[in-house]
Amino acid sequence: MPKKLLVIGSGAIGIEFASFYNTLGADTTVVEVMDRVLPVEDAEISAFAKKSFEKQGMKIMQKAMVKQLDRGKDKVTAHIEEDGKIEKMEFDTVISAVGIVGNVEGLGLEELGVKIDRTHVITDEYCRTGVDGLYAIGDIAGAHGLRTKPATRASWSRS
Repeated sequence: MPKKLLVIGSGAIGIEFASFYNTLGADTTVVEVMDRVLPVEDAEISAFAKKSFEKQGMKIMQKAMVKQLDRGKDKVTAHIEEDGKIEKMEFDTVISAVGIVGNVEGLGLEELGVKIDRTHVITDEYCRTGVDGLYAIGDIAGAHGLRTKPATRASWSRS
């Protein structure tokens, strides 16, 4: 159980970890590069969530960036840039939740006809890849579980 936790990223996954450990008693700091927590959500919801998290004792740093992490024996020193100034803060645990990356390299997917977008396999709302009998789920398929609006059949083609 961390005593002092840094969570890098305030999307759904980062905030979930931060909230969980904060509830268990960790001194929790969240660093978000965007101008608000939960940046893909509605601005009003984001503002409400930030107030709620701060009321629970979390420190939220927005428009901030972790520039460097130095690992020591029992601590991690984070160099956090906010408003043009770099502040050094010590933590015993760091969670990086800055995006979902699929491992698509070297699998031969493109040779099979699977379409790749950066680090994710392109799928429809049923996880179909466009290659008969081949489906993609989990991190390789991107953030399907976090979509606010599912893809439609019309948006998927086998071309």
